Amino acid sequence: MVVFIYLFGFIWQMGSFWQFLYPDGLRLLLEYTKETYGDHDIYITENGMGTQEDPKLTLAEARADTMRVNFYNAHLASIRQAMIEKEVKVRGFFAWSYADNYEWNDGYSVRFGLNYVNYTDLSRHPKHSACWYTNFCRRDPPREDNNLKMITAGPASAAGGRKSLLRRPAAYAN
Repeated sequence: MVVFIYLFGFIWQMGSFWQFLYPDGLRLLLEYTKETYGDHDIYITENGMGTQEDPKLTLAEARADTMRVNFYNAHLASIRQAMIEKEVKVRGFFAWSYADNYEWNDGYSVRFGLNYVNYTDLSRHPKHSACWYTNFCRRDPPREDNNLKMITAGPASAAGGRKSLLRRPAAYAN
């Protein structure tokens, strides 16, 4: 079963029947956790989305997972909002999953990975989301005061790069 969710002007197709996409829900959960259990460090140990396997896609098409990039962008922005507006102490975030794998409920019919796995020869190929997430993680970590400015992601520049989602104010320039 495939679920469609209308969010942020996009229809998001989720590969698993149990998976619903709601980035603000993550923010609300983080805020609730702080309010209910106190001001503790929080580590998000598994966050990701599945897409339905389509054996007709070429490798290039399978690697072009714009929806997963949008998923991580929206969820990380929601986490950042909770950190800044409610001072939630999110200290770690782990994407699910590194590579496409066997899911207990769905078998090989749903792909969760940042890397595409050819199940015939087990070769791995980074999806666009792996490149985006790598670039996101390579940025300087936020300072303790979380003094970051949000800017919108724009189209690729002539140099081939994308605008940063998080940018340090000039005061933090090294």
